[in-house]
Amino acid sequence: MTPRALKIALFTVLSIILSYYVAVLMHEYAHATTAYLFGYKSSPFDIKYGSWYLVPVSEAVDYASILASGHGVHEALIGISGITVTLILFLTSLFLLSRKCIQERSFLLSFFFWLADINLMEMFSYLNRTFIMGDIGEFIQGFNISPFFIFIPGTIIVCWALYRFYKYEIIKMFQTLPVRTIFMRRIFCGLPFGLCLYLLFIGKRQLIGKYFPILPIQFHYLLFFL
Repeated sequence: MTPRALKIALFTVLSIILSYYVAVLMHEYAHATTAYLFGYKSSPFDIKYGSWYLVPVSEAVDYASILASGHGVHEALIGISGITVTLILFLTSLFLLSRKCIQERSFLLSFFFWLADINLMEMFSYLNRTFIMGDIGEFIQGFNISPFFIFIPGTIIVCWALYRFYKYEIIKMFQTLPVRTIFMRRIFCGLPFGLCLYLLFIGKRQLIGKYFPILPIQFHYLLFFL
């Protein structure tokens, strides 16, 4: 392995770790900040951090009490704020990846690539939760609407995001970084898939039985774009 390839490998590991913390914390802080603005928290940083690797992390918002108090709209907005910030982080990363000043700096290029990927996979994993529980469930319950009002546009957005990421962003990385062999390219493409599985299952084992009816649809998405 050449010195430059070794440096890129190190940048990749550091970028994945850093982008993971940024993506997860910004998502949870979005929930907490919205709850703070509505008066349900004393601090926007008051979340459950879990372990050092943020599992199980939680916004620590009592949605049941908010709904019981007759503030369903507040519940919905607090619930949807996390995935909204996730989408913003993904789009921001795409924009920055297109900038020459970022492309000329290997670490920044690697960081925003993995930040885009982790946020994309988080968006991807939310499709199954539309029918189950979690943030999307709070939004649906707060507004008392059908989950298909989220699932249909959400599926369109995620399909576009997957197409954009796998069609353009990975190719840009191949052209910029020393990812030359077929073996290394398969590893590079496989890492986002591995992160998808991580975000689908980590911390949600109690729901795994409910996930299987929807997982085949998601795997078809990935196989199509790969």
